[in-house]
Amino acid sequence: MLSKRTGLSILAAVLVGGSAAAMAETRATDRAAVAAPAASLRDRLFVFIRSDYLGQGVVSPTARRDMYASRVDYFDRGEIARDRVMAEKQAYYDRWTRRSFDMLDGSLKVQPLGDDEVEIFFRYSFDVANVKDQRRGIATATLRVAMEEDRFVIRGEKGAVEKRF
Repeated sequence: MLSKRTGLSILAAVLVGGSAAAMAETRATDRAAVAAPAASLRDRLFVFIRSDYLGQGVVSPTARRDMYASRVDYFDRGEIARDRVMAEKQAYYDRWTRRSFDMLDGSLKVQPLGDDEVEIFFRYSFDVANVKDQRRGIATATLRVAMEEDRFVIRGEKGAVEKRF
């Protein structure tokens, strides 16, 4: 099994497209195992963003909570406790009872951040509504993500609405 550092480095290299440079920097023992783990990590990242983070799959409150580190650098609030993040997310879900989010093709960018984290940027469409109101548009998300216990964990989350329709 690859180390967290090597796995995230390979993931970033594959998604950024700098595989030759990244391969030169990985240990020789890891290079032989790069193809399958990189593809697997890439696939898992797409599932994580589309199904888990954007909620296209069924995400239980426990699974949603487990996506976040115990402390999260959350939008303009600075570093806050995971329980506070969950309370803010729940307030959003209560306000917007019908929600649809979809990552825009070609918008995903991944940048390594030190040994154990990557920054993930992507654009997505949103359509949220309740009985009185509806909002649609395009937004951005920037996530600081690490691998913990063989799963992605969000350590930072920022975003903004680019355009409303």
